[in-house]
Amino acid sequence: MIVSKKSARRLRQVEYFKRNPKPFLDRAHDWGEVLISNKNKTLTRKQIFDYYKKNEGKIWKYLDGQTVMVILAIKKNTFILRRHAGDNSLIRLTKLKGIDDPNSFEYWINRRVVEFHPTLMSKRTPIMWLDLDIHSTKAPEARRKLLAKMRAAVPILKKVFKELGVRDVQVYSSGKSGGYHLEGNLAKPTDVDVLRRKLRAKLDNAFSADSTFTTGRAKPGQIRLDTTTLHKLGSLRAPYSMTTTGFPKLPVGQP
Repeated sequence: MIVSKKSARRLRQVEYFKRNPKPFLDRAHDWGEVLISNKNKTLTRKQIFDYYKKNEGKIWKYLDGQTVMVILAIKKNTFILRRHAGDNSLIRLTKLKGIDDPNSFEYWINRRVVEFHPTLMSKRTPIMWLDLDIHSTKAPEARRKLLAKMRAAVPILKKVFKELGVRDVQVYSSGKSGGYHLEGNLAKPTDVDVLRRKLRAKLDNAFSADSTFTTGRAKPGQIRLDTTTLHKLGSLRAPYSMTTTGFPKLPVGQP
């Protein structure tokens, strides 16, 4: 007997819920459990959940209809990456509500999610992005200087993005390290591998006279222009998504 893909998926879902028959709200949950703990942040499961409930309107516009991977906190400072729901299907968020529906935002924020990452499912991408990471000693003065250089480089990076067809370039903070994340929609979907090579070549040319910046492996005292995640199945953390250190990805200049 030939089974359609839709029927096969439904069968997998049935088998999954047979193994997990108890609805989420009928189970016991420790909402006071600490999931993130470091010198800068201590967050409980409820605090992370409350953050997402408060900001669901901001983050949902980046997640609606997207295939995503999620980072879950299985215990304090211990995280796992999930690309599949319980029935082994990809995670595709299509609705806000649905406490026991893996296609809903509500399902995941109740289940220890920390980060949401929309994932490229095609060889062509409608969006381009770039991570900027500082590689330096922990000396405050050294970090201050590198952060200043990173901020000063933003106009150059925006120019590169626009040359490659991005109309409106968004700049976000990317966590407690002080790094930046740039992204923006392309004028038209582009082959992701071709785009990555063009982006790297333009970055190398734009910063050829400044060894502080590199598209390769950074050494202490350098800033890495990281293009490596721009590929099919590559992903970018959604704006307003939290990080595993407890710092949300926010537009630069927003507290």
